[in-house]
Amino acid sequence: MIILSPDVYKKIGSGIDYAADAVKATIGPLGRNIAFDPKMDVPYVINSGREIVKHINFEDKAVMVGVDVVKQAMEKAFWAGGDGSVATAVLVQAIWKEAVRMDASGADAMAMMRGIRKASEVALKSLEKQADKVEGEADIRALARCAAGGREDVADIVYDVYEHIGPNGYVTVEDSQMADTHISYFKGMRWEKGYMGHFDEESIVLEEPYVLLINKIFNKFEDIAPLLQEIRDKGKSLLIIARELRDDFINALHYVRDKGGVDVMAVTAPGYGDVRNSNMRYFSIMFGGATVFDEMMEDVVDKITLADCGRAEKAIINKKEVVIQGVPNPDDPVVEARRKELYEDLDHIKNEDERYRIEQMLTPLAGDTASVLVGGVMEMEMFERKYLVDNAVHNTYSALKAGFLPGGGKAFILAVPAVREFAETLEGDEKLGARIFADALTKPAFQIAENAGIDGKSTVEKLLTAEDKYTGLNVLDRKYENLREGGVLDSFAVIKSALETAVSSVSTAVSVAACVVAKDPEEEGY
Repeated sequence: MIILSPDVYKKIGSGIDYAADAVKATIGPLGRNIAFDPKMDVPYVINSGREIVKHINFEDKAVMVGVDVVKQAMEKAFWAGGDGSVATAVLVQAIWKEAVRMDASGADAMAMMRGIRKASEVALKSLEKQADKVEGEADIRALARCAAGGREDVADIVYDVYEHIGPNGYVTVEDSQMADTHISYFKGMRWEKGYMGHFDEESIVLEEPYVLLINKIFNKFEDIAPLLQEIRDKGKSLLIIARELRDDFINALHYVRDKGGVDVMAVTAPGYGDVRNSNMRYFSIMFGGATVFDEMMEDVVDKITLADCGRAEKAIINKKEVVIQGVPNPDDPVVEARRKELYEDLDHIKNEDERYRIEQMLTPLAGDTASVLVGGVMEMEMFERKYLVDNAVHNTYSALKAGFLPGGGKAFILAVPAVREFAETLEGDEKLGARIFADALTKPAFQIAENAGIDGKSTVEKLLTAEDKYTGLNVLDRKYENLREGGVLDSFAVIKSALETAVSSVSTAVSVAACVVAKDPEEEGY
């Protein structure tokens, strides 16, 4: 069946509204919980908008297009910034509603979206200039507490982690087999290149894996068939770190993992060219003397055994990143000397391209990781606590890198004056688009106030006229105060990911002129 505009806008809009309305009730420290049935014995009652939206489904496939717009925007925001997914849904709905309403009145949708995209760039530049650096324990605790809905116990966990591994370490949040929450510390590595292809699991965990280093293009899965047989016979797991993985290899990996009973995963090594070659050399040392197989060793690849592989305690791989914990030689003198050299280079090199190159070499060698094992008496309690800890960790550690802004929706409002001023430089429907975006920036603060039982419209008016950057509404105290002193802070990276993904998602949806949906012959019409 083909659904044409304007009917397609109604269908997509219904899906966007259903999804956004379901999750925006959770935003803010006084946001409500949502109950859903995860097709298990006990329904979940949680505050995670990102988890809730995964379970929204409609038989009407055209409506599901709108739901998926919100779902994918929230997912992208989470992976880009680690939090802010519900704010993203609020922005998507606000921009969509006004853009479609103006389109129905005769405005040029494409011109409006150009104006919205240009306005979003202005907003991000304005907020980047206003972001402040994290300075000490008070800021760290505030960032964690704010992302965890005011939970002081979660702030304690995050600060404990920070004290142990510092700003350059990496944190994972996992389920605990016990009722209490505890933290384990490891020496390891992490880089931003996750798994390739599609896997059912959000994160793939390899326990005590062997590690195979291949510094060459790897496209023949049969070359390592004897090694895979050895891995399966011993009931072990294998992590392959390769220079490049071809599609045929990835397809074979899926088959061997799903059908062949081999606990194996493959990822690409961090960096490019000389950076990647350097990383591989130090990986060999850190993994306990693993052999690095390259083009010069083509004839012996099919003779690889477990003795050629390195070891680790755990590898956690998702679509964004690789985290490896418990490597045998993390502080080898050669590796430690290299870390020191790279840190010294960062201190005095100002060229952004060169700094990025050094960071690409340093990040995988940083060494310290922490694993927060979240427990609970009931599974639902553990799920909720894990969500809060995960949010707090991401909000805090992204702020350590990118800086922070006032929370409570005030950060978005800080960009409104710059966007409104920029809108006046545009013409026609581009100006209209920029104005739509400026209005949408007020909606997260509006919704946070409404969820606390406070009038959203008057809240936005007060925030827009506040003289100080940090003056805003602390809904827990129901008063206007300095939000930095009150501990209401958001990471700039979170705000940035929410803005970028919301604009990208709406741009795609507004461009839709028709929707083609498959229809079962026995179904009634849509």
